[in-house]
Amino acid sequence: MTAVNDAPVFAPGADQTVLENSGAQTVPNWATGMSAGPTDEAGQTLTFSISGNTNPSLFSAGPAVASNGTLTYTPAASTFGSSTITVQLQDNGGTANGGVDLVTHSFTIGVTNVNHAPSFTAGPNVTVNEDSGPATSFPWATGISAGPNESGQTLTFNVTNNTNPSLFAAGPSVAANGGLSFTPAPNANGSATITITLSDNGGTANGGVDTSPPQTFLIAVTAVNDAPVFTPGADQTVLEDSGAQTAPNWATGMSAGPPDEAGQTLTFSVTGNTNAALFSVQPSVASSGTLTYTPAPNAFGSSTITVRLQDNGGTANGGVDAVTHTFT
Repeated sequence: MTAVNDAPVFAPGADQTVLENSGAQTVPNWATGMSAGPTDEAGQTLTFSISGNTNPSLFSAGPAVASNGTLTYTPAASTFGSSTITVQLQDNGGTANGGVDLVTHSFTIGVTNVNHAPSFTAGPNVTVNEDSGPATSFPWATGISAGPNESGQTLTFNVTNNTNPSLFAAGPSVAANGGLSFTPAPNANGSATITITLSDNGGTANGGVDTSPPQTFLIAVTAVNDAPVFTPGADQTVLEDSGAQTAPNWATGMSAGPPDEAGQTLTFSVTGNTNAALFSVQPSVASSGTLTYTPAPNAFGSSTITVRLQDNGGTANGGVDAVTHTFT
């Protein structure tokens, strides 16, 4: 009677599921019950091989089964999905006379997505002038990424801290495209440290991370001097040879500007006089607002006087340090 090789047999293990980026995997005794066939074939040599893999890119080291039944594989970095693996066990008994020398089984390996933290590169610190209106900087944040193989996720920037909220009429915000916008509060200056994060909608299941590490930057609003103000008094009319004149509180409402400029020094001066000969003592305005002048003897007529109020805040960055009014 001529020998005919019987197919080898083995029991495959369970389908496999691992987390993304979980590294090299070893599953002892995944295959069990390996046999070349009946007892008369016990001396045959058995060899496992992988004869099918529907998603090779899922692995940096493809699946393999050792002779003792141990399954090994390594998922590729930052890759997820599934693959159907076909395992073949072959003996060396050959296929003569209709013999069968191998058997196959299939199973799946699934790699479960684990959300990666999004990332971005923060832009530079920002400096604007006081009262400069809405500010927009695009692009400000760059290198915006949801993470490897996660480009379909929705990204949102979050301002998590602002050390000086009163500096703003509309607080800082960063759009999904990286544009920074804010509006300084009127007459406000100073600086604020802003902390932002970037979050995605990938969730935190299986140890995933949906928020970037925080990054900080500085917004500085440079002081710009506001013009001082005052209310001039009425035009003056006196009789010829009426002597020295004093008009208390002729100027009122003197102010250096907004409250942050209250410490400035104010000084009145007369910068224009269309008829200086009309006076023996020229007009002047004291810091209290008192107007004084003395008409010249035997003189009459009129003069247009220009009064200037100046503070010591300077004119840097477009500041205004003086205001003028005229009277007769």
